[in-house]
Amino acid sequence: IDRPFDAILANPPYVLDHARPALQPEVRDHEPAVALFGGIDGMGLLNRLAAEAPSRLRSGGYLILEFGLGQDVEIEDLFEQAPELTLTGVRRDLQGIARVAIAQRV
Repeated sequence: IDRPFDAILANPPYVLDHARPALQPEVRDHEPAVALFGGIDGMGLLNRLAAEAPSRLRSGGYLILEFGLGQDVEIEDLFEQAPELTLTGVRRDLQGIARVAIAQRV
């Protein structure tokens, strides 16, 4: 596709590599590792998305991505350092845990 997108939606791997034992067995034992683990800090692909998405988004377009339990501070820091993206919101799951970041290309 040779034109910018209005939105990029992503559920990238964000689980910390060393957190495998803490995962629920139905996840740990049946999901492919490539779909779960995001590196030592879990932020590998999240960092890449924040860096590369602006070149694929139209002005005003959105990057919406899921992130892991306890990564909300890192997500806020990530978008504070992303010159072309502004964090416009964080959505919480049914347990009140921050899980989805919404950023807009400026």
